[in-house]
Amino acid sequence: MTSPSGTRDLLSLPKEVRDRIWSEVLGDRTIHLRYTPAYTICSGGGSRPTVEKRTPAKWKHGICAADLSEQSIYQQSIQDEEGIWRQDCDNHHDKCENKPSTLDLRLLRTNHQIHKEASAILLRTNLFSINDEKCFVRFMQSLDPARKAMLAKLHLSLTWQTTVDGLFQAPRPDPDLNPWNRHMPATLIAQLSSLHTLHICMAQGFYDQKILGKMKRMGLSWVAGLLRFGDHEAGAPLLKTVTVSLTDEEWDRSLKDVSWTKRRKIERKWRWTLKERQEFGEKVRQRILNT
Repeated sequence: MTSPSGTRDLLSLPKEVRDRIWSEVLGDRTIHLRYTPAYTICSGGGSRPTVEKRTPAKWKHGICAADLSEQSIYQQSIQDEEGIWRQDCDNHHDKCENKPSTLDLRLLRTNHQIHKEASAILLRTNLFSINDEKCFVRFMQSLDPARKAMLAKLHLSLTWQTTVDGLFQAPRPDPDLNPWNRHMPATLIAQLSSLHTLHICMAQGFYDQKILGKMKRMGLSWVAGLLRFGDHEAGAPLLKTVTVSLTDEEWDRSLKDVSWTKRRKIERKWRWTLKERQEFGEKVRQRILNT
């Protein structure tokens, strides 16, 4: 921690020098955010009294240790020579989950002025990476309007379990299985007036392989509501850099019990090729930029 005299010395430096110091400690990184909701465990029963143990909600963050930046991962996704791109959104970040290093946030508790200056650097210069819709919603709820106006770079790994009207003949699945459809990222993203960089990795989750064929015929309409920034009072952020990668991480999982012969037949008929994935991702990217 900084001593009172050290704090005075820091604040006596020119503002641009202080900003470089805050940036060295807290800025210019990719930060993975993870949120675990509160939960309750009940034990006992029978002749024993029931005991409830409540665990509070918990935030975790880690500094990205991936070998490639999100921009480089995107370039790889559109240049991959394989017929089908098989990687999921988080494959490139496997090493980030193994005891990640974290930011030293004690600087923010030094005094009010340093907190104000350093938190601005934290939000304006870091790329925040989120792969869970509850985390994204809670993160946005934790920011007041002034801090939302500072956040500049965002990466979202989204899995959409498709529930758009017209895709299902049967009753729609439980909405809790389709969280990104429910929370509409565009509603939240539109609140970030200074956002200039947005990376999206869209993983195709599905209940039936035939849905993917219907999605192709529908074009962009199955994600239109999620991307329609213009419908919100805040409008669209002034985005300058947008990347969109489309993966099908659920595919191998959903066909693990299917014979190889049948699997190949299903893949040829329904699985999106690399070219189809690239073309669809580019349409989504252009739609976001043009709104």
